[in-house]
Amino acid sequence: MKSKSIIIVLCIVLVSCISCEKSKDVVLKEIGPVKVKSGQGFNMIPKGVSAMWANVENATPFTVIVWDGTELITSFKSSNFLTAEVPLELYSKPGKYEIYLFDKKYKKKSNSLYVVSEK
Repeated sequence: MKSKSIIIVLCIVLVSCISCEKSKDVVLKEIGPVKVKSGQGFNMIPKGVSAMWANVENATPFTVIVWDGTELITSFKSSNFLTAEVPLELYSKPGKYEIYLFDKKYKKKSNSLYVVSEK
């Protein structure tokens, strides 16, 4: 009986540790590109849309790249690397656009970096 109690306690601790591990803060380290031409495609993918990449820390499959408030269709490559599709309308005008990560499961937002769209 005592060994079953110990096993149950150990399982609870293990599950808690796994949850803690996955809920670390997401960090946006580097993005690319950081400068684009307004209305001109960049890093084009076969779908005919532009794409960006992000070097990150602690991403999960629920982490998305957010471009100036718009969640992008994001591909989880690893906990350290994400890519995303960037629709033309998001950079069609010159400006400085905020980029950050958002983990939809754990409701965690990262620091911000910026993309500049120039004429």
